[in-house]
Amino acid sequence: MTISRRSVACWFVMGIMLAGPAFADDPLAKPKTTAAREHLTQGNKLYRLREFEKAIEEYKAGALRDEANVFLYNLGQCYRQLGKYDDAIWHYERFLSRAQPTGNLKTAIEDFVRQMKDERDKKAMTQPPVEPAPELATTTPPPPPVAITATTTSEERGAPWYADGAGWALTGTGVIGAGIGGYFLLDSTDLFDQANSEDRQDVRQDLRDKAGTRRVVGAVIGAAGVGLLATGVIKLVLHPSSTERPAMTSWGVGVTDRGVQVFGSF
Repeated sequence: MTISRRSVACWFVMGIMLAGPAFADDPLAKPKTTAAREHLTQGNKLYRLREFEKAIEEYKAGALRDEANVFLYNLGQCYRQLGKYDDAIWHYERFLSRAQPTGNLKTAIEDFVRQMKDERDKKAMTQPPVEPAPELATTTPPPPPVAITATTTSEERGAPWYADGAGWALTGTGVIGAGIGGYFLLDSTDLFDQANSEDRQDVRQDLRDKAGTRRVVGAVIGAAGVGLLATGVIKLVLHPSSTERPAMTSWGVGVTDRGVQVFGSF
């Protein structure tokens, strides 16, 4: 018997149409996206290695990319293995509602949910009662202590003038600045003399320009140095050799429930 190519094609199409609903009704069908399938595969490997916490991370990552029902079932399995019954029951019941499995799969999940609820109820029955907090003992507060305060004056010796680091720093900086300023001023004078004795106009003008610039720089640096020098000298001259400060000494005597207490600051 000869079968034409057209007949073969018709039978092939009918086979696909009949097989399509079977795959579509699979409650544990794999996700459609490639990324979600990769997370599912990695999570299954971790589950077989009993790495349930890591498997949960993979299943959740896959569920964010494709809300396939298989992720709900696998998450319920992981939480059940970890003893987290509330999370496991939530995922199992959501899987039953969305995927609507039948046969052995539905029976197994319903048995899991019933067993976990029984275990949860037994655990709740064995919890110890919570004891109330102990009442605080009522005691009579002790009388307030009697404080006596005395004020004395003490003389605090300050550092000597020659140990004033800030004054010496200002003085030294001022001397250096005045010296540098004087050097620039002398150099400018020498350049002016050279310019006056120069016959060439361009060279004479260049020397005068340099002399003028150095005179200005020397005047500025010299003035700043003199100012710092004067400030440092004044600070050294006016440096306090001693200061007086009042010293507060307070002490008190109190009667408490433990006896007599003496307290204060000296």
